[in-house]
Amino acid sequence: QSDTATLDSNIAALLDTMRYKLEVGDLDYALQQSDELLTMLNRRSVILSAKSESYGDIIEELEAEKSLLTGQVSSQTSSDIVTPISGYYYSDVDGYEDIFSSRRITDLTLEEFEKMKQSQPEQALMHNTQGIAACKIVTDYKWYIACEIEREQLKSFGEGYNYTVIFPYSGDVELTMKLERILSQSEDDRVVLFFSSGSVIDGFNFLRRWH
Repeated sequence: QSDTATLDSNIAALLDTMRYKLEVGDLDYALQQSDELLTMLNRRSVILSAKSESYGDIIEELEAEKSLLTGQVSSQTSSDIVTPISGYYYSDVDGYEDIFSSRRITDLTLEEFEKMKQSQPEQALMHNTQGIAACKIVTDYKWYIACEIEREQLKSFGEGYNYTVIFPYSGDVELTMKLERILSQSEDDRVVLFFSSGSVIDGFNFLRRWH
């Protein structure tokens, strides 16, 4: 039951990410993740049923889902994109570029962090000639994640130490990340951990979302 619940959660999350990628025009990501989705669906089928069965129905469901997602992609025209800076190119723009800024980590408070979580993304600053977000250029290889825990769990963590972080929505990729800051206030039971990494992984899901 627990394994099935975890798989259901991962499948739903991956489908949600694929739909978002298609909405922003990143068809390549959705196609690349179709194999991962099929693997999780097959694993779920094995857990739910001990008897031997064909995967035909599962494949048909997957193909139907992929067709539905692909059909959501509207025709797009290409144009030249010019930027005055160089860096890592990402085709997806989620609008959080200015909300979740790494510049805020050193002086951020819990109240400010909560406001950041509730903030709605604004229109991206980089546009093409059609007036829609074209891409983003990342000028630094260092990136961060934030993880909220209960105060009683804080004894397991220390600033400056490295920890293994698993990303279930990117094929269970395991990364060694440094704990840069522990955000804690005496009057609040919540604690936010900020981890950093210098690893740049091809095909990694960098979609920013709070769970």
